[in-house]
Amino acid sequence: MVVCLVTPIWGEQEAGFEWDLELHEGLCAIGWRQCPGVPAMYYFEGSSSDCRLVKIVDDLAFSESTADQPITKATIAALKKRYGKITHDLNPSSFAGYKTHITRNEHGTMVTLSQERKVTEAARKYLPALLNGDKPEGLLEGKALKECLDSLTLPTERAAKLTASQKRTQQIIGDLKYFERG
Repeated sequence: MVVCLVTPIWGEQEAGFEWDLELHEGLCAIGWRQCPGVPAMYYFEGSSSDCRLVKIVDDLAFSESTADQPITKATIAALKKRYGKITHDLNPSSFAGYKTHITRNEHGTMVTLSQERKVTEAARKYLPALLNGDKPEGLLEGKALKECLDSLTLPTERAAKLTASQKRTQQIIGDLKYFERG
C-alpha cells in the first residue's frame, strides 16, 4: 500500500490555529484572562501577586510582581498536568529566539529582549561581509533598491518544483519573517 501525501503533515495552517485555541482554553481554564486587543497577552490577578504572560506559539514569558513567582509556578504545574512534559526556566537567558537581560530593582523586574543574536545569524548566513564592515558588491540602496522592489511581481503560474533562485528567496523570506513576528 502506498499513500501519497500532497501536503505536509506538520505545519498545516490549521495546526497553528488549533494549538492557539487549545493553549488559550488551557490558560483560561486555570484563571488567566486575555488582555483586550492583545491576543498574545494574558493577565492573572492573585491575592498577593499580579502576573502577565506573553505567548509566541508555544513559548510563554511571565512577568510577576513578586520574586517567589507563585502564579508562574502554579501555571507551570497546571500546564504539566494538562500537557505532560514541558520545559521551563525561571531565570531565562532567551525567549523565543530573543536574548534576554533581566534586572531587578526596588521598582520590580525589568526584562530587555534583544534580537542581536538572530540578526547576526541572518547576516552571517546571507551577507557575511557585513559582519566585517565591508559593503557587499551589488548591494542596492536608496532609490535603486526601491525601484527593484517595486518591480517584483508574482509569477502567473507556478511550476511543480521551485527553481534554485525561488527556493533561496523562500528561505530568506522565512528567516526575515522571524523579525516581523518580533
